[in-house]
Order: sequence, then structure tokens, then C-alpha cells
Amino acid sequence: MLAALNPLNAKQVQVPEVYQYGAVINVPAGTQSASAIAIEAARFGSILSLISARAPDQTFAPGAQVPVALRWLALAQPKRYTTFVHLIGEGQPMIAGVDGEPCGGWYPTDGWHAGEVVEYSLTLSLPPDLSPGVYDLAVGVYQWQTGERLPVLQVDQREADRAFVSQLIVK
Repeated sequence: MLAALNPLNAKQVQVPEVYQYGAVINVPAGTQSASAIAIEAARFGSILSLISARAPDQTFAPGAQVPVALRWLALAQPKRYTTFVHLIGEGQPMIAGVDGEPCGGWYPTDGWHAGEVVEYSLTLSLPPDLSPGVYDLAVGVYQWQTGERLPVLQVDQREADRAFVSQLIVK
């Protein structure tokens, strides 16, 4: 079957794997991808720019699994960081959260290069007893060894170390 797919009978060294957490996109030299020139949602130190944080535009039920796609631009070569998404309610600084290394750990931030755009998803589990309402999503970055968070700069900034990026409606 390999010969039918490879009419020149070239030796196949490696079968490509499917990458579950990301994609590599070639951009012609001298140009920028639309992702790289997007307006940032927040800046984390002088190291990372959060270009977007997206959850599906729908209403969720208590106990739902919510995928949140994060798109970052490395402004400089970062150290190794962990990111988080928090669900926040009025008077409740954190109702639920998910932390993780970018791309499920297979492409950590210390491998990123200045100017590189990386997108991946985290899945936020809503509590089964969550009351109906509108909740905020916040994103942050920290070093897992120390817990030290990167400072945030954002339009309409509410906190020094978390960026408020979206809302979820629970019914």
C-alpha cells in the first residue's frame, strides 16, 4: 500500500502523527499572520501577549465541560510557565479553574520564540451545583515552582495578575 501512495518508491522514514493540541502554519517570509497582528486582550509582563481567549458562544448547564481556546504571542523568549483559566462570580474570586502547561505539556513556553503565535485549549469543568447566572472568565500565567504570577496590563484592568477576558452564561 505504501508503494501506491508513494509512486517514486522513496523510503518513508517517519509516519506523521496527528497533533492533538496545536498546528504549525507556514507564513511566507516578510509577512505576518493575522494572529500576529491582532489586538491583544492582555499583556503578561513584557513576555507574553494574550491575543484571544474564546469559549463557545452558547449557554452552559451546571456541570458542563467548557473548552477555552487561548492564543498567545511570545514577545520575548519566555521561561517555563503554566497558564490558568478561572471562573469568577460576583463576590466569588474563584468558583472553578483549570491550570496547565500550553499544548498539554508537549510544547511548553520555554520552547517558544519571540514573535511566535501559539494556540491551544484548556477544558474548564463547571461545578454541578453552579447557580444560573453570568460569570467572568479570567486568564493568568505563573511559574509552577514558585506560584509567582506574571503581572497583567489590560484595558479596563481589574486585577494585577489576572486578565478578565470573557463571560459565560449558565442556565
